[in-house]
Amino acid sequence: MVKITAILGNYNDSRFLINCVSKLSAQKPDELLIVDDNSTDKSVELIKSLQKKYPLRLIKNDGIKGPFGAFIKGCQEAKNDYVSWWACDDEPLPGYFVFMKQAIKDFPLVDVYTCNSKVIREGMTFNRVLFPFTAYISPDYAAKIYKRFSGRVNICGMILKREILWECFGEKKTNFDELLFLSNIFNKGFVNVGEILYLYRSYPNGFGAKGKIKDIQKAKEEHGKIYAENPELYKRIVESKVLENYWFSWLALRLIMYLPKWLRIKIYKNYYEYSYKIEKL
Repeated sequence: MVKITAILGNYNDSRFLINCVSKLSAQKPDELLIVDDNSTDKSVELIKSLQKKYPLRLIKNDGIKGPFGAFIKGCQEAKNDYVSWWACDDEPLPGYFVFMKQAIKDFPLVDVYTCNSKVIREGMTFNRVLFPFTAYISPDYAAKIYKRFSGRVNICGMILKREILWECFGEKKTNFDELLFLSNIFNKGFVNVGEILYLYRSYPNGFGAKGKIKDIQKAKEEHGKIYAENPELYKRIVESKVLENYWFSWLALRLIMYLPKWLRIKIYKNYYEYSYKIEKL
């Protein structure tokens, strides 16, 4: 039986907690963990209050700080083989866990599963659509997708096998979370669920934007050691240009709100609103 643990990372996001917890709980994940990353607002008190209404566990992150550190802590505490990572300003759309569990049953040899999604930025809704149908994407084809579309697979909507964290990282001190998922995608490929099942609102300077340049550089060096042991994986990483694209994403998170609104909207439309065309790859 497939069981999924939903891990919700929190850092001073009390304004989003009630909505996110209620939406996650309504879909009855097999386990719900909230990992608090030393919040300084009233988050912990609110989470303890929510525990009276919802079946959830509160965990305090005493390890690697930042979003990935909170995720690692949640994975250490999770009781199930599959985990999904959530920010407090995310919510599952109807059928998320049902569809994702079915994908895991249909493609058990793949460790990473993702879905189509919606993004809300400044009151506008954008679609992130990979395929309109459930599909397995091979490692080589994944590299082509990332090269062609700047890595616009929905990282946020992913479910992955908990054990691949240790396969990829062990005890390495890194918060470069995106490459964790991509390493496994380029090793085994992944499955995309052809439904829009995930809603997220990406706020600049939020919990997911805490990485610093020195942390990114350190993490890249650690990943380099992993790739050295797997030349085929390294070849796909280079082909995908994901290392180059990350710098653009990092800068965009920090600079985009300083741009005029008309330019921000143009960037949003270019980055979010599209559908992949298989024949163009």
